[in-house]
Amino acid sequence: MTSPRVILEIRPSYTSEALLRKIQGTVVLEVVVTRDGRSSHIQIVRSLDSGGLDDRAVAAVSQWRFEPGRLAGVPVDVLVIVMMDFTIR
Repeated sequence: MTSPRVILEIRPSYTSEALLRKIQGTVVLEVVVTRDGRSSHIQIVRSLDSGGLDDRAVAAVSQWRFEPGRLAGVPVDVLVIVMMDFTIR
């Protein structure tokens, strides 16, 4: 079995509310990477805030593209954990 590999990563943007509240941290997502390399069934495992960063993380990961995981050389759906960090620079 080979794991999926990210080939297109979209970074999420901050919401105005999260910037004003200076929220930083990590949103943890559970994502099914489908055999065609897309994100599916995205679930929030650990929330960061109610200021919209969770939604921004889900929206960003839904745009990611992957080299799919393979089993015996055949593309398969794979469950992965994605940790989306938010830091104010």
